[in-house]
Order: sequence, then structure tokens, then C-alpha cells
Amino acid sequence: MAGFFHDIIPHMPSNERKIVLSTDCAGVFGSPRVWEQVWQPTIDALKKNGNNFAGYEMVGWGGKFMGLWTATIFNQAHKNGHNVVGIHGRTGGNQDSPNFQQSIKSQVLRSMLIPTPDLVRHYGTRVNYVLVHTPEARSGSSRKFLENCDKSSLNLLMVENHVHPKGMELALDTANSLNKLGLKTGAMFDVFHSLDAHCRDSNLDTAWKRTINELENILGSRDENNFNQIPLGVHLPIGHGDGIPGMQGAPIEHLTDLMLQELAAILNKKRGIPIILENQQGGLDKLYLTQKAIAHLQERNAEVVERLIKNEVL
Repeated sequence: MAGFFHDIIPHMPSNERKIVLSTDCAGVFGSPRVWEQVWQPTIDALKKNGNNFAGYEMVGWGGKFMGLWTATIFNQAHKNGHNVVGIHGRTGGNQDSPNFQQSIKSQVLRSMLIPTPDLVRHYGTRVNYVLVHTPEARSGSSRKFLENCDKSSLNLLMVENHVHPKGMELALDTANSLNKLGLKTGAMFDVFHSLDAHCRDSNLDTAWKRTINELENILGSRDENNFNQIPLGVHLPIGHGDGIPGMQGAPIEHLTDLMLQELAAILNKKRGIPIILENQQGGLDKLYLTQKAIAHLQERNAEVVERLIKNEVL
């Protein structure tokens, strides 16, 4: 139990880099076949560079129809040998949203995702971890459910920082409080959620320094702040749909090589922490990918991942 508690993906060596790929790249109606088409060139490049491809983080859609769709593609993935290591659940409501636009966006997205009780009941022990954003785990009916649920009903809950100046601090506090209640809980640091929050009152260079310092402080203070028992992971979005207000195009394209090297220097001190590459698309590609879109995405993914490898992030 202790070994599992310290690691998000315990079936792989704890001191080696593990890469997880998000299925958000395939759109809402993308099947495991599309996941594989989109990501296979990336998987080949990662393996060639000595990285361990651990599996997929799947998006858990909710509602009567979409809940059945989530179950269908999960079972299909399992049948076809695609390893789903995690499922991304609700983002939380409008608590702590920095502005009205973000509040509405968060609420709409939350309503589309699988409710936390269903996420835990249906998938809690079928994947390595299930994930929700901090507001979902910190208050309201979901919090009450997590406090009172059978603690053996899930392997690990990951709490992800939302777009808030103290997003990761709140995520860690939430994870710590749930651990004290006996619920195995970790924290997920989304690089661009942090950057987005810091960009609200500063330019990109200053915001990036704050994000880097935040991540470095988290990793450097695990032991002294009693976070040594909390598993950690890092979300690194690379898609066009992972936007930051006021920033044209994908945020990853705004980072210089020096910025990526600063990120790499921190991550490589803790190589056992998994990196999850998210890859949300824009426009109609959020729903479904045509063959032309798949081919374009394969090429773009290869370019982005090659740059991340070159700068030693991966």
C-alpha cells in the first residue's frame, strides 16, 4: 500500500520518467483507434528517447448518453489493449474563478463531465487514479461524498490546480485534508493553469517566472511541509484548445527554448513524477477529428514533442 501511495503509476519504476497522453486530443467522440492514430508517432519518439509511455488519461464525460459513451470507449480501450491509467473528472463550479467569463466556462464544462460520485463508483478501482479540480474536491456535495465514501472504492484521487493565483496551494491543502480523512489523494500541477492565473496581472516573462518558482517550491518543500506522502503529477498542455485569454495560439508556442529548459531543470530533479501531455483542439475538432485533421495533428504533435525532447522536458 505504501508504495502505491507514493506513486501515481506504481507498475512502472518509481525513479524513471513516465509519460501519460490525454485522450482529449481525439475530441469528444474520438475512439481508442483515433487516440492511437493521433499519438502513435509521439509514442514512438518518446520510446526512442528512453521515456516510458505509461498509458492514457481519458476524459470522463457525464450525462445519460455521454456517460454510456464514456463507458463504451473505456471498455473498448481495455479490450484492445490500450492502457487507461487515469480519468479526468469534473473541473468544479464557479468557486474562486478569477472573472465572470471563467466562471461561466467552468460551470458549463463541469456540467458536461462525469459527476464525482459516479466517477469514483464506476472507475475508482479500475484505473490508477481519477482526477478532479480543486473546487470540486474542496466544497459542496462532492466534498461531502469524498469525505464519507468507502475509502477502498478508489485507488487514488488526484486534485488539480484550477486557474487561481493560489491554485496549487489550494490543491495541496485539499489533498492534505482528504489524506487526513483516510482518502488516498495526490495533487496535479497544471503548468498553464498556473501561468494563466499569473498572466492576469503581469506579462508572460514575469508570469512564467512565478509559475516556475511555484513548481520548484512545491517539489522542493514536499518533505518539510509533510507533502512527502502526497503523490504529484504534472499536466503539460500542448494543444490549440488549451488557450490563455489574450494569448493567440497555443500557449506552448509562446514559450522560448530557455523557458522550456527552466521547466526541464526542475522536472529532471524529480524524474519519478509523471508528466501528462494534454492536447485539446479548437473549433469542431473539439468534437470529432477528420482524417485530414488527424494527419495534421500527428505532424504538429511530432514537432512539439521533438522540441520538448530537445530541451530535455521529456
